[in-house]
Amino acid sequence: MTELEKIKHLEYYFPKIFTDMEERDFGVMFYNTANPNSHDSNHAVIVNDCDYEKAVREIKEFYISKKLEPHIYSSLKEGELQKAYPILERAGYTVDDYGYTDYIVYNGKSKITEPYTLDFRRFNAGDDLSVFSRIYLDDNTVFRTQGVVCRRATSPDYYLYIGYKNNIPVVMASMQFDENMTARLDEVETAEAHRGNGYARQITRHLTDVFGEQGGKLFFTWAANDTAQRVYIQGGFEIKYKLPAWSAYGELEKIT
Repeated sequence: MTELEKIKHLEYYFPKIFTDMEERDFGVMFYNTANPNSHDSNHAVIVNDCDYEKAVREIKEFYISKKLEPHIYSSLKEGELQKAYPILERAGYTVDDYGYTDYIVYNGKSKITEPYTLDFRRFNAGDDLSVFSRIYLDDNTVFRTQGVVCRRATSPDYYLYIGYKNNIPVVMASMQFDENMTARLDEVETAEAHRGNGYARQITRHLTDVFGEQGGKLFFTWAANDTAQRVYIQGGFEIKYKLPAWSAYGELEKIT
């Protein structure tokens, strides 16, 4: 696989370690009825060339049968949304078009050199999930995160670290490997009361250290905002690809 193919592969399949999965000819569907508000736990990706309208119909029927809202994520392929939009609209979906997302790849040239001031601890299965209520303020986000992490942390391919200052959790970030030793940086979050102290920079650097220690071959992420992108670039990542990003969802009471 090319570098870009490896990135897309992990973007498609990263949820498989924390949710249930069903593969079909068109691609893959992830589902977890115990965590219905987690979109990453409950969505489909139409990966392969197929009868798109039939695939959308199958996805809709599958999630409705489980009393879950159907969500479809972009396959990151050029031209997909143009083909998909009228089909999704007829099927009752709402489509959110995010334009192009910068995919950022680690080049090993970090500019973050200041000494660590945090104590980094890997989160393991069975650890106290209440730590996330110290980092996230929103109860729904805490619940979704706990539901994902309690399953995700059982995988040896998942590295979630919490950064502590004076024994108080102030920042978190994770990295997940696949079978190609490609890794995806995710869940970078600083507690609101502790922002502006460079903690995201420190944990980004720490994760790149762990990536190297584990023999990683390709490390990538995408940034939710300009501030995050600046941190990643300082940490040795560079913009390599601009990929089309969109998602679609159907509200149960309207789409059935």
